Order: sequence, then structure tokens, then C-alpha cells
Amino acid sequence: MAMRVYTDEEVKDIIFGQIGTPKRDALEKKLKKIEKKYKGKYNCPGDYIKENIKVEGMKQKECAEKLGITPSNLSEILKGKRRITPMIAERLEEVFDYPKEVWLQMQEDYDKEKELQKKESVVLTSEWAEKMLQTMNKLSEQMGVLISLQQK
Repeated sequence: MAMRVYTDEEVKDIIFGQIGTPKRDALEKKLKKIEKKYKGKYNCPGDYIKENIKVEGMKQKECAEKLGITPSNLSEILKGKRRITPMIAERLEEVFDYPKEVWLQMQEDYDKEKELQKKESVVLTSEWAEKMLQTMNKLSEQMGVLISLQQK
């Protein structure tokens, strides 16, 4: 049996209704507010959980209880130090009404972005090292010229 893949918009339509319905309009308003707040920053899934906790008027401890995890585990997820597992994604779906696939996709996207940032930092580091070596070579040449001038 083939698995159907839904777009973000289809998922929103299914869960929150079509654009123009009160529930969907409320969601879109929330999403725009969140997007504006975090624009330009790549966020870990924990940032979205924090936002949902805030929107729901929950305390972190209460959220941890609903998820069936310890407050310290939730804290690590919120900070991006612990991954969202399929089991946690299912529980997040129950607590916040976002499909588990959404949470897992966020985690996957975050992991890919972190890996890309690591690669970019290595490239930047090697570029920096090469420039530093060039600068040192130029300084060495200049020192050689100065020494030869002093010896004359």
C-alpha cells in the first residue's frame, strides 16, 4: 500500500480547515506572528514547542507531565540538546494537535541545518587559516627586507 505524502497546506486544511474559517485564520495569524518573531534565525524544534507552551498557557512542568517525560528531558529538547524521537512526536501530536510527521520533519530539517553549519564553519576555518598563512608569509618577507636593510 502506497503512503500518501501531504503538503504543509494540505495538512493545515485537514486539521484546521480551509483558509477563511475561524480556526484556520487563527492558526495563520499565530504562524505569522511566530515567523515574524523568529525570521532570519534557524530554530530547533524546541523553540516551536516553547511557543506552543506559551500559546496554550501551560507551564513547562505541566507540558512535561502531559508528554510523559521528565522536566529535565523537556528542557533538553527545548534547548535543542535532545532530539524529538518518534515516540515524543506522537505525544506532541496529542498535546498540541500538530501531526507527528510535522515534529519529525522539523527535527530532520534542524539536524540537516546543523550539519550544514558545521561544514560551513570548517570551510570558513580553512579559508581563515589560508589567509593567515598568506599574511604570515608576507610579514616574513617584509622582515627579511628589513633585516637586509639593517645589515647594509
